[in-house]
Amino acid sequence: MSQSFDSGAEAPSHCGDVPTCPMPTEFKTFAIDSSSPLVGAVVFLDRTIDRRRPCCANTGVIIPGTEPHAAGIVCADCGRHRGWLPRTTVSKLREIIERFGMPSEPLIVRDQSSHFACD
Repeated sequence: MSQSFDSGAEAPSHCGDVPTCPMPTEFKTFAIDSSSPLVGAVVFLDRTIDRRRPCCANTGVIIPGTEPHAAGIVCADCGRHRGWLPRTTVSKLREIIERFGMPSEPLIVRDQSSHFACD
């Protein structure tokens, strides 16, 4: 059985042209680092943007975040940046891993849509 999460954000269509904004101090320590059990976890991307503009098999790998983002996702096949994971999503993923251990199947990441986490 796959777990499903609402990522709360859409993947950017491209990177590098977003201006940097000031970041509150309380967010500066939340990004996961390379020692987190989330780093390297495989996720299936089922967000609206992934259906409109798929990348390879829409399977991603969680990578350490770059402030202010808690974590990132890159394509598992080609390494292309696929989006950022907000703190709320990372927090839910941590709770699941702490409670049940790392799942054997990829987690499903969805955006805010008509899908429910239990489908």
